[in-house]
Amino acid sequence: AQMLALPGFLSAERFRVESGAGEPVEFCVQYRLHDAVALDAYFREHAPHMRAEGLSRFGSRFTAARRVMRPFASA
Repeated sequence: AQMLALPGFLSAERFRVESGAGEPVEFCVQYRLHDAVALDAYFREHAPHMRAEGLSRFGSRFTAARRVMRPFASA
């Protein structure tokens, strides 16, 4: 909900990453943003605070990674 309240965030979909027995539980959230400008603003203005908040809440049990994906142009 916090992320979706940020300017330019349109939607989010949550996933549990399939892993082997005994492996740590992983989650993935895929966000859709209005455009690259909104993504750049998030990286600049909000990402450091959001990451620090996660570390504060979960300590060493928390890691974050991001992958930026762009749709293919329609043919």
